[in-house]
Amino acid sequence: MNILLGFAPYIAFFLFMQAVSIDVGLWAALIVAVLIADRNWRRSGSLKVLEAGTVLVFATLVIFTAAEHWKWTVMAVRLAVDAGLLAIVIVSLAIGRPFTLQYARERVAEQYWHTPFFLSINRRITWAWAGAFAALVTAHAVAVFVPVVPWWLDNRGSSTSGTRCRPPLRLRLPAAPGPADRVTDRRRTAAVTWLRPSMPWAIDEIGPASCLWVAHPHAPIKA
Repeated sequence: MNILLGFAPYIAFFLFMQAVSIDVGLWAALIVAVLIADRNWRRSGSLKVLEAGTVLVFATLVIFTAAEHWKWTVMAVRLAVDAGLLAIVIVSLAIGRPFTLQYARERVAEQYWHTPFFLSINRRITWAWAGAFAALVTAHAVAVFVPVVPWWLDNRGSSTSGTRCRPPLRLRLPAAPGPADRVTDRRRTAAVTWLRPSMPWAIDEIGPASCLWVAHPHAPIKA
């Protein structure tokens, strides 16, 4: 079975999360994962590490969400899903059965299954997957747990005009939804945070913000 089919539940989760809701995305992913696992069990009488782990991940998230009436944010649920996927990959390496191994054996003659070269290649490929998933987990964790980012950590080379991002524009957001007040004195400094989608009213007022930072409503400003 193609390895991409093993990731079908995650694709279903993303599509239904975007099109409907996070809860529906989790249920859709669980249903797809169970169907794939059942199909493989009927055909071969065994389950792949990725399939079994995926069923466990989404079943856990569905049960937790329903039991706790948990309200996920997009970044938080993506962090949970990616962390679960990373855990599957790490566990497969820890038990000496890289998750790619079972898929590779479907395309390689049995006489090569236990050769050192074949096993080494699959360990390296699985570690590459682990690195990619770890990068995703790190990025989502930063988005969830680090609300304030210094302007000098911004991607200076990216902007819509192709120029470098400037230091923070001095904008102060009101405590309640309303027009944003511009601070004209650029010599002042302020505690800054990313302009997040949780403030659509501010986005409407300010517009695109590829290099835009905004000050907390109650952040002190020093001259």
